Amino acid sequence: MTPRTTLPSKTNKYYLKKGYGGYNPCVLGNKKHRYCKGSVLVNCVGWATGRFNEIGEYKKCKYLGNTNAENFISLAKKQGLEIGQIPKPGACMVWAKGKAGKSSDGAGHVAIVEEVYDAERVLTSESGWGYTTKYFQNVKRSKGGNGRWGLSEDYTFLGFVYNPATKEVYYKVKKGDTLSKIANKYKTTVEQLMKWNPIIKDKNKIDVGWKLRVK
Repeated sequence: MTPRTTLPSKTNKYYLKKGYGGYNPCVLGNKKHRYCKGSVLVNCVGWATGRFNEIGEYKKCKYLGNTNAENFISLAKKQGLEIGQIPKPGACMVWAKGKAGKSSDGAGHVAIVEEVYDAERVLTSESGWGYTTKYFQNVKRSKGGNGRWGLSEDYTFLGFVYNPATKEVYYKVKKGDTLSKIANKYKTTVEQLMKWNPIIKDKNKIDVGWKLRVK
């Protein structure tokens, strides 16, 4: 996936509400700072739902949806999505504020992992109801000793909802294969295959039986 570091266009359907020409089922963004007519920005739920599905290029909002942010874990489980505690690109990070499921003490927060630096550091994209000068932002977040990934003590990190579109895929090298042939088959590049597979030292030499990550 290509990390999103720029604001989507005002015609991007993943961030426009259904009924306004878009795919997104979430509520309209904060009316004081709404990005455009029909936009679900600014709002963390609208952003996360739109971005998660944009990464998958589903041409609809197939996953996540219109609920409080802290309910995304239970919603994702109902949708058959995998949950975990290890950061992966494209995943949705979910926090509860106060007691999870109790909306009177806060609705929680969600963000999308755009890049993973290591097991405890990520770059996210996120929006929020209280944003007043921007519609989304990229944030470098660290897990920290408290495990809250940069949010205050009012929040509890619940986990990552993994995006099916970024699930790793592996291929076993067969006789006659070349790196360029494998790259073409999986619509990637030789350079990317070498980055994913440190076992490859020479782009012109791969061995039968190697198990290579191709996505």
